[in-house]
Amino acid sequence: MKHQKFIYRYKYLPFNENSLKILTEGTIKFTNPETFNDPFDSRPPYVANFEDIAKTKFKTIRKHLKKLGESSAQTIQNKRKYAAIMKINVESGAINTNVVSNFGMVCLTSTPDNLLMWSHYADSHKGFIVGFQIPTNGAFSAVDIHNEIDITKYWTDCLYPLPVDYCSERPIVL
Repeated sequence: MKHQKFIYRYKYLPFNENSLKILTEGTIKFTNPETFNDPFDSRPPYVANFEDIAKTKFKTIRKHLKKLGESSAQTIQNKRKYAAIMKINVESGAINTNVVSNFGMVCLTSTPDNLLMWSHYADSHKGFIVGFQIPTNGAFSAVDIHNEIDITKYWTDCLYPLPVDYCSERPIVL
């Protein structure tokens, strides 16, 4: 299979001062998903036994608390307290807010001539579109986008657009 040297992605933008920064300053805004207009974007419901969550996340919690100066013995003593806090965070939805508050997204498309996109994102056809030529270095075609290890390894080297998988039912995080 022949590897593409580049992929092309596009961003529809309204004609305004912030959007023009992409041309004048070479910058693009990565938006926090909390501000998306669809309440289900990047907010899957968590359905799990809280004891399982505590067991699964305990190793991560221990590493974090060690960085904060808490000893392993103190962490073990406080395990139930941390599990209770996690339960409250999951039930209130705060866990999802905490996760998505720490990153941003930029949405691109592979279609530069979509009338609906021009209408909605380019201010009723009064805006503009910017194209990106993204080098692949032949590497991404070998990465399984469903394999977390491959993705993590690849993302340490560069930013690379991932396709959106649309589904008819809302995903659930177990």
